[in-house]
Amino acid sequence: MAGFFNEGKEIIFRNLTHQPKTKHMTIAKSEAQTYYSTEVLQEFKNIIQERYNVAKAEFESASEQLADYNNNRDVNFKLFELDNEELLTELTTSMTRQLKLMRSLENALSRIANGTYGVCSVTGKLIPVERLRAIPYTTVCREAA
Repeated sequence: MAGFFNEGKEIIFRNLTHQPKTKHMTIAKSEAQTYYSTEVLQEFKNIIQERYNVAKAEFESASEQLADYNNNRDVNFKLFELDNEELLTELTTSMTRQLKLMRSLENALSRIANGTYGVCSVTGKLIPVERLRAIPYTTVCREAA
């Protein structure tokens, strides 16, 4: 049993001796990454905040319309029931889409705060500015998408 225990220590020791090499490779990889300047990140922060405000306003509008519909349900006539179902579907779809967008934009703001915004999560390369302007919450470059 003691021999097995010693072998276990040796295996653990060998694994520990290999970790610095892995750590060194990780450090080399992160040194190869480039990050956007503070000015560029501030530009994207403004773009993201603006889009977040629009998404939030659209979510609140759809939410208010849904509340109005529910409050006035007795007033709606059976003749227009199909249109009402379509309206409900449209409102709930819009609210779901806006919530998802808001979460994505919040995550992008978090990446700006922690310094990882604009770096592809797959390749480690910078995501082109044009792509970020089109989809400011993206986490991958075009080749990884």
